[in-house]
Amino acid sequence: MFNYNEERWAALEKNWTAWWNHDLERPLVTAFAHKHDPDRKRPQWWRNWWESIGKAPFSVSAEEVAEECAKDLSQSVPLGDAWPRVWLNFGPGSMAGYVGGEVDPKPETFWFYPGIWKDKDLRDIKPEYLADNPWWQRVSSIQRACAERFGSNAQVGFSDFGGNMDIAASLRDTEKLLCDLIDDPEGVDALVGRVTELWLRYYDEQYAIAGATGRGVAPWAPIWSPKRTYMLQSDFSYMISPEMFRTFTLPTLKKDCEILDHTVYHLDGAGQLGDLDMVLGIEKLNAVQWVYGDGAPSARHWIHIYKRIEEAGKGIYTVGDADDFLAVYAQVKNHLYYNGMFTQKDRCIIEKLLNC
Repeated sequence: MFNYNEERWAALEKNWTAWWNHDLERPLVTAFAHKHDPDRKRPQWWRNWWESIGKAPFSVSAEEVAEECAKDLSQSVPLGDAWPRVWLNFGPGSMAGYVGGEVDPKPETFWFYPGIWKDKDLRDIKPEYLADNPWWQRVSSIQRACAERFGSNAQVGFSDFGGNMDIAASLRDTEKLLCDLIDDPEGVDALVGRVTELWLRYYDEQYAIAGATGRGVAPWAPIWSPKRTYMLQSDFSYMISPEMFRTFTLPTLKKDCEILDHTVYHLDGAGQLGDLDMVLGIEKLNAVQWVYGDGAPSARHWIHIYKRIEEAGKGIYTVGDADDFLAVYAQVKNHLYYNGMFTQKDRCIIEKLLNC
């Protein structure tokens, strides 16, 4: 089912486990081909799971959403080290919505605002686990429905909780939180510490559902692990100095890495390069995804960054097109993972590297 078999599941676990352990002698490469079904009639609210899961009207049942996800999976053919998977796209930083933040779905993304915390002072923002929050209920019900619909034939991932500082910024308001770093650093520490505790609580809740299928775990990003894994991030850190990153962000990343089994850090944009050495110094962090940003030169122009990551003994998650990947692979071979879009002519790359 879903264009995958037990032999491939076994190879997936073997290869990804070797990659995490730095024992894989080739890069990981994931891509998908898609089969067209001319007889399929999509509901008006459904385009594909990537765009539609979080924006399906609440009047549409979780089981209906899971059924459309299953139809999409049946038309998708995993290539290389890819596998059949769906993640719960409720927008980057979705945990803010679970603890009282306002959720504003837009056609291209989601936005999050302080919501019930709008008029609160910093030290009065004390988020708690809200089991009956409608957005959390919606995410949980769709995850359970997908897990039940797919069984052990596919994997259901997590929602994109967001980084701990990113969530705090949504609850407080980004501009206010930037001022708080100067005016009340202890208050910021208290809020971020509480967010970190809740982040781990919500992780455990989703892990209990995702892990029960027996097909490993994946977060919003296409990284696979037999254990607890996540793509960590702190987009808020683009706006603060490396010194503030060290004080406010680094401790939360270290805590997450200590608790999770396998972690990748999402380093997003040139404004975060000043934090790279601190990120690489996190002993338990396994890998770094360098995202150079819109309008910036593509992956082949950042070999010096990939080499810094390689020299620190961390895995490398590359983005870009197939030509970018080959340019990086020519100079940085250790612990490399590429997830990207391949044209038909690029499939020879997969066949050559992976013998698939």
